Amino acid sequence: MNNCCVASTRERTEKTHANHLKEIEQMGDFDEVFVGDSITENFKYFEQESLWLDYTFGKKVLNAGVGGDKTSNVLWRLQNGLFDNIRPSKVSLMIGTNNIEKDNPVAITEAIKLIIEHIHNAVPNAKIKVYAVLPRSVTNPKKDNNIMKKVCSLNKQVQEMLQVNFQSFTEFIDMSASFAQGADYEELNQNLYFDHVHLNASGYSVWHKFLKESG
Repeated sequence: MNNCCVASTRERTEKTHANHLKEIEQMGDFDEVFVGDSITENFKYFEQESLWLDYTFGKKVLNAGVGGDKTSNVLWRLQNGLFDNIRPSKVSLMIGTNNIEKDNPVAITEAIKLIIEHIHNAVPNAKIKVYAVLPRSVTNPKKDNNIMKKVCSLNKQVQEMLQVNFQSFTEFIDMSASFAQGADYEELNQNLYFDHVHLNASGYSVWHKFLKESG
């Protein structure tokens, strides 16, 4: 069994998801929805909040990021009403970094395919922008020094999967070269991160630039 594809929840997922549903109830429809984990969620907080406000100015954008979410948690949220009452024209998806230490790229890719199928079935007219998992290191460097090989493999497989299955309504966006160097992007630009995974305001300014350029 591929656990990456089995919808599951946890307290943080349920609590934040409930807040997103309340926001939908209060705001009505949205032009664009961002789906992801803490990297997505944190875009609207802290020093980078001004970048989020700049991008969303004049638009109704729902940030549906949940810190710590894996593919299985996103599937649970999709199965529990995230798109039931909204019809955005664009959906931005970045998910997988919380899977990468324990799960293999093939399993994660299969889960991302399932997530895209769920989103497309819910909002068939939406363009889905699928972001590559960003370069990162590991929680314990002594445990695994080759995590970026897994990330690169995952991103390559996801890109190929999109081309084969969903080319007409998806766009793959890989920002890796802006965040790291090396054959497998193993050398992080530490000035863009505040730890081994999460971005600081400078890192979000890079993402902000990609958002502005991709429209």
